[in-house]
Amino acid sequence: MAIVSNADIYVEHTKKYHKFSLIPLIIFAIIVFIDAFPLLPDLYRDVIKFLFVCVNFYFAAELVFIIKNNGIPWLKNPINLIESIVIVFCFTGQFYDGSFSNSLLIIRLLRLFSLIRLFRFIPNVSHLIDGLTRALRASVVVFALLMALLFIFTMVGTTLFGDILPLHFGDPFTSLYTVFSVFTVEGWSTIPDQAFAQGIEHAFWIRTFFVCVLVFGGLLGMSLANSVFVDEMVSDNTEELEKQVNELKNIVINQNKLLLKYIEMNQSSSSK
Repeated sequence: MAIVSNADIYVEHTKKYHKFSLIPLIIFAIIVFIDAFPLLPDLYRDVIKFLFVCVNFYFAAELVFIIKNNGIPWLKNPINLIESIVIVFCFTGQFYDGSFSNSLLIIRLLRLFSLIRLFRFIPNVSHLIDGLTRALRASVVVFALLMALLFIFTMVGTTLFGDILPLHFGDPFTSLYTVFSVFTVEGWSTIPDQAFAQGIEHAFWIRTFFVCVLVFGGLLGMSLANSVFVDEMVSDNTEELEKQVNELKNIVINQNKLLLKYIEMNQSSSSK
């Protein structure tokens, strides 16, 4: 019996029940974009609110139809469960009367989460999800190494430069942000150059520290993590090619055996 992953079940469900969901989702994305403008006239705002209600009713009706045809076990798929929760919260959120100050913000965030459903329409999304899962599983050790390096450099920076550069290393959280920004190789030289230009004491050691963080964390660590992640993402294609090559190899071996057997039979018959 073939093993079917959650991603495959999700894609099959998408093809069967969501043939017409892309258009409402695109409309939903457009009105979410327009609704984000703060100076929108009240008339347009009312039209957008009406469109939100219509699209949310469509999504809710679609969800009821799917559960009715597939039953509650359909919700055992984590992807389906998350999507259902988002639909329910968006549908109920439109009935808030704004009695608390953050209600509008929460409703807008829920609407944005609804756009996650657009990922269903990505071609070969099952392979993408499987590859992403495989890459995350293989990168656990590398990510753990990066977290260890990040923690060590954070505490070293806080201990050595907390009093000298309190804006960047004043506490562990601030130091964590500074070190992480160096890991991304984004403007890593700005802080040590400023310290050197301002004549701050121990500016040489500040530069040395940043260079070490850049080399071990940004260049070696992040490069290793990226290579492992990308290699596992594309390993599915490599495995498929290797499988096809092995199948061709077996076919050639079997044909050679048959050819040798045929030659031996002809030789024995001719000798008789």
